[in-house]
Amino acid sequence: MSKAWIAFVAAALFSCAAHAERWRVDVVVVQDRNEGLYETENALQPSFFDSGKAIPLDDTRRLAAQGITVLPESDSILSQQWTRLSNSQRFEPVLRLAWIQTNPPRRGGPALLIRHGEPLRTVALDTPLHRLEGTLRLTLRRFLHLHAHVEWRQAANTVDGSEVMAKALREERRMRSRTLHYIDGPGFGLLAHVLPLDDES
Repeated sequence: MSKAWIAFVAAALFSCAAHAERWRVDVVVVQDRNEGLYETENALQPSFFDSGKAIPLDDTRRLAAQGITVLPESDSILSQQWTRLSNSQRFEPVLRLAWIQTNPPRRGGPALLIRHGEPLRTVALDTPLHRLEGTLRLTLRRFLHLHAHVEWRQAANTVDGSEVMAKALREERRMRSRTLHYIDGPGFGLLAHVLPLDDES
């Protein structure tokens, strides 16, 4: 292989590596007060997401290693939607999250662990469960996809308090950039918006 060809390949690889695609993701978790979130009682089952492998939002070292920066709540670009929902009689915003991610993987990759609300302590569980818990993951194949695996829980009104009722949202949604998406779940859902940061247009 000639030196000129080696130099050409090296330059091409360097060019690809230097062009890092950065995406900003904004999410708001919304509760629908009109839907009886816990009217249908579901006995607690093992969580369908692996929280042990997901990265907590305060683990800045692991997040940085994956090219992820979590932004302050005050930087949310969905503040207007948050305010409107706060003034709504039907909907209640409960959590907002924003992050910047460099070069999302085609599959797998890092998942962000979200937890919100006072932990639910029951007789049957050694480890408290958060009222809202789940994972969010961004992937980029031909199109962007947001993978949302979220549970919303409540302790059952039993004599010994040994049961937890849960509703689950599990969806992989193709995301159009600069478009506000709503991912609907049983009594709650997600507003999600993805913005390309390196787009020169």
